[in-house]
Amino acid sequence: MKRLLFFLCLGISCLVSAQEYTTNWPYLFSEFQPGTVFYKDGGKSALQLNIHLLKSHLHFLKGEQIMEAEPGKIDRVEINGVNYLEIDGRIIRLLKAKKGGFVGELVLGDFESLLDNSGAYGASSNTQSVQKMSSLEIGGISNMNHMFLKDSKDGGKALSAIREYVLIVKGECYPASKKDIEKKLSTERQQAFKNFLKKHKIKWKNPDSLYELLDFFKDEMPQ
Repeated sequence: MKRLLFFLCLGISCLVSAQEYTTNWPYLFSEFQPGTVFYKDGGKSALQLNIHLLKSHLHFLKGEQIMEAEPGKIDRVEINGVNYLEIDGRIIRLLKAKKGGFVGELVLGDFESLLDNSGAYGASSNTQSVQKMSSLEIGGISNMNHMFLKDSKDGGKALSAIREYVLIVKGECYPASKKDIEKKLSTERQQAFKNFLKKHKIKWKNPDSLYELLDFFKDEMPQ
């Protein structure tokens, strides 16, 4: 799959049940899975893979050590027959595609909910809050022993997950809101966008509905 030239991302967030996730095992899969990494330079590697939920980075096993793949060099990843793309260092699952774009899914750990009322990580300048977040024992971040981490996976703090859907066209990244998308459009396109949403009744938390939204940008897609 060739790299798209331009990305347009719509993030839609909703909590999903992930009772099996803990801060000791903040991974998308309960075990490292066989997969293939396809690199931008045309090379590929068959590895045991998993996706870390802190930043949705790709991890792999090197012997019994957990390693993090270097961002920026990956084109796509295949895990158990499912395709993923790397976008801005994050691994995004490909859900639905048509020529010039696709709808994807990003899953991240809800680490903010582990904080107290002093503020959410990334949204507060409260020093105590940031220090508390950074002091959490989050497993698997870099160069950790796989068997040691696996043996302690049921420990740590319970971790929920957040699912974000993304719409990739060929461009910029937009927040998942009608208002933020409109700010990136010309006045003429803004009105066309409003008309399109009204006609198609786009549901922002439904990937099938978001797939319809790709048609709004079809004139901007590469032929």
